[in-house]
Parts: sequence; structure tokens; C-alpha cells
Amino acid sequence: MLPSLPTPPPYSGVGGHDRPPPRNDGRYETRTPLDIDVKNASFVMFHATGSAPLAGLNPFIVQKVIDGWAGVVESVKKLASGDLLVKTFNSKQVASLLKLRQIHNYEVEAKIPQAMNSCRGEITCRDLMMMEETEIIEKMRNQDIIDTRFITRLEDGIRKKTLQH
Repeated sequence: MLPSLPTPPPYSGVGGHDRPPPRNDGRYETRTPLDIDVKNASFVMFHATGSAPLAGLNPFIVQKVIDGWAGVVESVKKLASGDLLVKTFNSKQVASLLKLRQIHNYEVEAKIPQAMNSCRGEITCRDLMMMEETEIIEKMRNQDIIDTRFITRLEDGIRKKTLQH
């Protein structure tokens, strides 16, 4: 049997599985998107800034422009939204593609899509319960950890970190 741990202090930071706790007015705050470092990215998404979507572009022209700009990439896919998703072989290609502003006659905007370039996981470690999220991120930055949040529960109107067994 494990020794009992002290109850952590009330937690007022971000919590829950999918969204932060509600504000005082009951509405939920939204989390700002994370900045994915170029060195950790493999995917780049292109969006047409004009009125015509990129879906109408000839795939051979797209491949020629991408290959000429960044070298041969792993894949280029047209998405249902009309955007292009490029999977690269290395961060040097990502950095090059982020500078691309035109594909054929289409003005484009390049960005690193967060969901495609990150992974989520759950870590259970009682030893981290009393630490602040910012401190955990700081200590684990060398492992490319860029965000963290505790799983919480609402108990007597106070949001508390859960003690996972």
C-alpha cells in the first residue's frame, strides 16, 4: 500500500481532458495554438491567399515547384479544403517551404500545422503533482516538450489535480 500523499493545493490553471476549466463567468477560455519549432516539423500546409483554391492546380506543376524550391519531398497531397499538405524529409526542407509565397500563378501562405507536427500523450507521475506546468515544461524542454496540463476534477466548486493510481 502506498503512503497517503498530501492533498495538492487548489489548482487554478488549465485542466480537464479537452478544455480548460471555465472562467468565473462560466464560459470556457480557448488555448492559444502552440508554436511548433521548424526543427521538430515534418509537414507544411499551403493555403491560397486569393479567391481560387489550390485544388485546381495541375499536380505536375505543384510537384515541380515544390521540388525546385526545397528538393524532392516525401509527398504532396491536396486536401478537401483545397489546401496542399507537404510531407518533408527534413527540417531544412520545412524552413525552405515556409518562405514559398507563390505556386504557379497562385499566391500562397505556408504554415506548420500543429496537429500534424506534434503528438500527445499522458504521463502519470506523482512526483510532479506539486510542480507548476511552466516549471515542468522548462525542465523538459530538452526533450522537446512544449506544453503540458494536469488532468483535474471539480470538487466542492474547486478545481483540483487528480491523483492517478
